[in-house]
Order: sequence, then structure tokens, then C-alpha cells
Amino acid sequence: MAEITERKVDYMKKNYNWNYGENDCQNYYEVKLGKDYLCIFAHKKYPDIWMGFYIKNGQDITVMDKTFNDRQRKKDEKNGIAPMSGGYPYPRTTRVLGSKDVEFMKRKIIWAYEHGLSEVSSR
Repeated sequence: MAEITERKVDYMKKNYNWNYGENDCQNYYEVKLGKDYLCIFAHKKYPDIWMGFYIKNGQDITVMDKTFNDRQRKKDEKNGIAPMSGGYPYPRTTRVLGSKDVEFMKRKIIWAYEHGLSEVSSR
């Protein structure tokens, strides 16, 4: 069964109570805010790489690396490659935001959640 610990982070004038847990394949920290949900996780095969997503208004958003993806969009544009389908111009090669720093990822996921973003800077 999952082991749970609790830690509070006060950021952007809201309290986020991050609960730690584990399952068969990953370690994670999660926050439940009514029907919304924030999560950062690391697969047990790669325990030093933390990624994250959030669910807001019933929509799952995996947070992408804006710094890397902006560079790729510029390369694609320079080479005359049209952006991928949809209303948002994702480049042909994209990267999910990831970090070895758990606290950094918590801040980035909170920022993305509060501003309704699907991409945030890796800096």
C-alpha cells in the first residue's frame, strides 16, 4: 500500500498540501483541490526525473517545456515545416517539462495550474 506523508507549500496566496505516495511503478506528490488535481511523479526506473500534470475543469494537462519547444518551433519555421494540427502550434519534436528538483517541479506545476498553461519555462 502507498505510504503517505504531508507537506504544505504556500505559493501564490494559496496553500497546497502535497501528499507523498508510491505505487508499483512511481513515486508521486499530489494535491487535490475540489475536482482539480495536481501531481508530480517520477517513474521508479528513472527516479531522478520528475514530471507533472494537472487536471482543471475536467481537462488533463501535461506540462511541457516551453523553453525547448520554443527553440524547436523556431527551427521548424526556419525549415518551412508547418506546425502540428490543432489551435496550438506544437513543434514536430516536443519535450515534457522534467527536473531532478522536486520543489522546482511543484512550483512549475502550481504556476501552470493557476495560469491555465500547458507549457512553462524550464528556467
